Amino acid sequence: MSTTSFADLSALAQHFRNELAPANAKKFILLYAYNGTGKTRLSTAFKDIGKQTGQTDTLYFNAFTEDLFSWDNDLDGDSERYLTLYPSSNFLAGLAGVDMDTKVYDILKLYADFEFDFDDLPINGEDGKFLRNQRIVRFSRKIQTAAGLTKVENIKVSRSEENLFIWCFFLAVLQMVLWAARSGTSPTNCAARWMRTISATTCCRSSS
Repeated sequence: MSTTSFADLSALAQHFRNELAPANAKKFILLYAYNGTGKTRLSTAFKDIGKQTGQTDTLYFNAFTEDLFSWDNDLDGDSERYLTLYPSSNFLAGLAGVDMDTKVYDILKLYADFEFDFDDLPINGEDGKFLRNQRIVRFSRKIQTAAGLTKVENIKVSRSEENLFIWCFFLAVLQMVLWAARSGTSPTNCAARWMRTISATTCCRSSS
């Protein structure tokens, strides 16, 4: 078995792009690597090469994707807990007008019993004037009590449930990308319209 060396991650990313070019008819590349070896940096380098052409073409799932979501734990009131979506993300902005509630829930319900709702939270300036809407996600869960089935609102889901939600969010966008590719359409008002390559970077953890 021959071994090929690359000068850096950018060179490896370019090699992968060449392999995935339409002329080579290769549909996917499966890469295995341990934690800390540079999978996330490689997916970023892969994405950055596409941006050099002036048009982003890569849908990727890695640590940066997860960081588009962050918690507001309402440390003062301890009641209004929700997940915020990074407001300056072009990726999330591209999903404006898309019914993500239904698309995500159709996947999430297969793996979890908690519920969620996307919502817009008004953000005001120091003078009290409206600035913008902050996109957030509120979580809830139905529990059985002596009085019957009760819905508990504004819960903070576990870290594993949060990761599952974000992964299902990514899969929902991925479904739109694949649908567009198979139908030959070019969706508008959707991040899927400029994605051609899919890159998913996950971490491998030992159970020991």
